[in-house]
Amino acid sequence: MDIIQELLPKLPPPVPMPGSGRSFREQYALFTKQRQAIGCPTLFWALASLSVQAPCFILWMMAIRRMCLEDYPGFDCGGALWFSDITGYAHGPLGALFPISVAGMHFLNVQISFGRSTVANVSGLMPLIMKYYKIWLEILTVPILLTGFYIPQGSLIYWLTNSFLSAVQQLSLRHPSVHQKLGLRARPKVTQRVGSLSELNNGKSMDGLSSDELLVLASQHVAEGHQDRALHVLREAVTKDPGKPEVYIALGKIQLSKKLWIEASEHFELAIAKGRNDDVLIAAYMGAGVALFSQGRKLEAISYLRKLAAFEEPKEHWSKARYYQGLVTLASVLFQEGKKVEAAHYLGLAANYDPSVKSYLQEWEDNPGH
Repeated sequence: MDIIQELLPKLPPPVPMPGSGRSFREQYALFTKQRQAIGCPTLFWALASLSVQAPCFILWMMAIRRMCLEDYPGFDCGGALWFSDITGYAHGPLGALFPISVAGMHFLNVQISFGRSTVANVSGLMPLIMKYYKIWLEILTVPILLTGFYIPQGSLIYWLTNSFLSAVQQLSLRHPSVHQKLGLRARPKVTQRVGSLSELNNGKSMDGLSSDELLVLASQHVAEGHQDRALHVLREAVTKDPGKPEVYIALGKIQLSKKLWIEASEHFELAIAKGRNDDVLIAAYMGAGVALFSQGRKLEAISYLRKLAAFEEPKEHWSKARYYQGLVTLASVLFQEGKKVEAAHYLGLAANYDPSVKSYLQEWEDNPGH
């Protein structure tokens, strides 16, 4: 895990960023290729510990619960203090101590696990995933507290002991002297992520990045609301690889959002000229149609948007969604131009994929004169 935490900041995100123009398969292939190139282990190692500990914990919990319920010899008098009978459930003035303690130790373990996580140094989607995963684990504190009142005290003793030892283990393994005594690899100190946004904004490491990496960086800027920075990075990507259509699509999308219709249409048309696969061409045709229509060049816009209907339905989820979004855009433009029968046809195709589109189709059928 330490190796993964050390090398993960150097990798592109495993899923495509918004506006990158890549399918999930393409982005994951890029991630895997670069992961193997720098010797980073597979991310499935992150589940290795859980896959061993979770079954053992569940097995012991079920075994102790069954022993309690079947009055295993000694369990009815083998406790101490207020829990002399560990076959019973939490009861009495001090009965809530075990459930509260178990829930509290769970919450403490979550805070220890995520307190100094180096995932915060990783770019892309990973910090967001870890953030919501932590929130989900914290919310589980409440169900754990309530569950504690409905399982035998013997199981609660085991659960509390397990959680306490987990906390001690985590805190101990964070100490450098313990690492040294056990002969473990020193924990990586990731104080600044490789290729960080601050470095790239200052132009320190832009030259060392490929066009793919620049495209990912630009997507991060867009996600953070820094469109001008994204444009700067994308122009650098064009200089490095003028034949990459995904860069022109990303430029066009930003310019659409800034209502720079002419520049947007030019970049989408460049993407069309350089595009070689359906996913890229679908995004480029749709963007070019929207940009041209916004300029008042309606016939040219319709011509580009109609080309979408010539494509087969993509297999990738994101490409399929973009394809049907393009058909809805085409239907909207055609409807505004009075071509209502053709518009209804394309809207009907989109409605088969996305049932929410049926409301628009019904509205048009109910108001044919509008």
